[in-house]
Amino acid sequence: MATIKVSLLATDRSVWQGQATSVVLRTLDGELGILAGHVPMLSSLAVGPVFINSESGERIAAAVHGGFVTVDHNEVTIFAQRCELKEEIDVARVNAALAQQDDPEKTKRNQVRLAVANS
Repeated sequence: MATIKVSLLATDRSVWQGQATSVVLRTLDGELGILAGHVPMLSSLAVGPVFINSESGERIAAAVHGGFVTVDHNEVTIFAQRCELKEEIDVARVNAALAQQDDPEKTKRNQVRLAVANS
């Protein structure tokens, strides 16, 4: 199966890099799937999950909170304002925050964290 080079970057670190068979993420225009040979593009990211299916078969799941994505020459670069991998999400802390949350934007971010943690 054809692969694409993927870089998932946050403002403070490189989160994941490698070859992948597909990437699924949420842009401001809706959900987007990216495969090898995708046309060049630049898009803003919405708060949402990112799923990367690595060349080895591993599924990388992350909660992304804004940023943008570029696709060019069979390379996907995801620049996230904030990013948490599935294994980094503290579910108890997220549930506690949701129970006390009254800010719609923070509620949405915590719901995305839970969705990724439970994926």
